[in-house]
Amino acid sequence: MILRVAHFRTPPDAAAACASKAQSLFNHIRRTDGLAWSAVGRQPDGDAVLIIAVSLWRDRASLDHALGAEVGGRSEAEAGAGLPAATLLELADVVDGVGLPPGLAPVESLAGRRRRGLLPQDRELLRLLCSGTTLAEAAGHLGVSVGTAKNRRHEIYEKLGVHDLNAACVIAGPELGVDRAAS
Repeated sequence: MILRVAHFRTPPDAAAACASKAQSLFNHIRRTDGLAWSAVGRQPDGDAVLIIAVSLWRDRASLDHALGAEVGGRSEAEAGAGLPAATLLELADVVDGVGLPPGLAPVESLAGRRRRGLLPQDRELLRLLCSGTTLAEAAGHLGVSVGTAKNRRHEIYEKLGVHDLNAACVIAGPELGVDRAAS
């Protein structure tokens, strides 16, 4: 995935039109296969306004096909839409170390880095839930309210990048000594 960020500096009286042009451009492009997500925002910048266009692309080829070549701080599509030259244009690969030289690539797996963010109480709650304990029983065991346990469970899902208990148990269960298939 490729993350693209462009800052277009414009006078305050032209900011609304500039933001509208950027939003229209990305709404039109969103209909193509390669654009996964985009957002356009505004931020005051001294005597001007920054229009910030952020987009996430499936790959560099999709970005190049949809926007065209980058010339003078903007793409062909942005120039065609009447956007000014960008004061900042950044491209970044959004990857988990894929294609990086060995010294720069993460040694630890993505799942391992995510689990490292779990607090001891997160691990204990997850261990109980993955073992088949109900949320109410786990809350009682931990001495917290059911609401607190629900919030903590949601935070665990966010830290692990999952949406349900089964996925969380698959990722973290082996480390917690829990065999999800047995529960």
